[in-house]
Amino acid sequence: ASESKPTSNAGAVVPPTVEVTFSLDAPEMPDDLSGQTVVLIDSHSLIYQIFHAIAPMSSPAGVPVAAIFGFLRDVADLRDRWQAAFVWCAFDLSEITFRNELYPEYKAHRDPMPDELRGQIPLIRETLQ
Repeated sequence: ASESKPTSNAGAVVPPTVEVTFSLDAPEMPDDLSGQTVVLIDSHSLIYQIFHAIAPMSSPAGVPVAAIFGFLRDVADLRDRWQAAFVWCAFDLSEITFRNELYPEYKAHRDPMPDELRGQIPLIRETLQ
């Protein structure tokens, strides 16, 4: 099955080569994003999806790496498919946020993150730098 290439609603022409930068720091926003494709990823959502969807994998040292592999594969695929000028990966904060203050039940009934996944999150973040 072939996939059609996404098009921009603005009819912008995408340059043939695109530089993509990953950073944990808030990137400096360009003054104008007109005509540029930006991909924003809800990282924890994608990481959980991948963790539960693909078979376990481990490094030669026995460290679980399936979520790392799958996440980076999907980020690269999204970047290439959309020919993105920018890819921004947003991560959930581990502390209490305004959502918890507005709605104390926010994520209150979720199971704790599996240990096999918890150890992969810092490695994903480190790789994105």
